[in-house]
Amino acid sequence: MRIREIMKNYFSVLLFLLIGSSLFGQDQISRIPLTIGYLGNSLIEPGLQVGTEFKLQNWQNENETISKTRELLLIPQLGFFSRIGNNYNFMPSLDLAFRTQKNNKKAYHTYALGLAYQIESVVISTTVNLSNGDETKNRKTRNYFIPTINYQYGRQINSNLGWYTKFSYGWRFSNEMDNGAMVLLGLGLRFYLN
Repeated sequence: MRIREIMKNYFSVLLFLLIGSSLFGQDQISRIPLTIGYLGNSLIEPGLQVGTEFKLQNWQNENETISKTRELLLIPQLGFFSRIGNNYNFMPSLDLAFRTQKNNKKAYHTYALGLAYQIESVVISTTVNLSNGDETKNRKTRNYFIPTINYQYGRQINSNLGWYTKFSYGWRFSNEMDNGAMVLLGLGLRFYLN
């Protein structure tokens, strides 16, 4: 029951951010991308991540040889990854990002600081009824607060579609478990709905 309440709260916050950001940007017409892709902290814990990006500020830097676009972004994301039969992880996150892109190139680099909250449901014991073979898994929910450092490299394929790869390093803080480092990998598509 507690997981449902936490998930409702985070979906409400994300919805508030999406609505608030779209109202914030009503005076300027900008295209909002949707990202969807692989998320996992190892190959044996694959998952899915969905997110979007909101431009807070953008500016051009031009000199005699190079013209660059720089953007300050707010990136909300929802992620889920699991080790089948062992644990399930739900992770909403919010990144404050800085992106650079040369105007004559399709590639871009994004550097971000983020905050994530991981809800992990892990199997702590398994009991087997010997008379009928039924298996019961006892689970425990753990919560982690994770500040992250992120790097994303992406490339536009055309004006509506691109791909990205993302590397994240974070430190998991919890009052229930030992604190520890976490590495996340992402690979996905970035496309525009409008």
